[in-house]
Amino acid sequence: MKMALLYALIVIVTLAISAALRVEASIEGEGAADNQATGIINSWENILASRDKRELWHYNSDDDFDETKRLKATAPSFSPFVRHEP
Repeated sequence: MKMALLYALIVIVTLAISAALRVEASIEGEGAADNQATGIINSWENILASRDKRELWHYNSDDDFDETKRLKATAPSFSPFVRHEP
């Protein structure tokens, strides 16, 4: 469900960018903006097509932190910005 929402958001943003570029094209000329919009859409298609081959990003869940919002000693650290010692 979360992935479907993410993909829907990507499509909406891509369409908004494409629409903005088409408005620009109507003002300045068709060619460059159409090529730019097509490039953006193709890049998102490539990203979405390769999503199963990409490495998963790990992150700490809320359960990994104590009541003072510090990482528990038993929790793994996935980021140099979230570590056990300040």
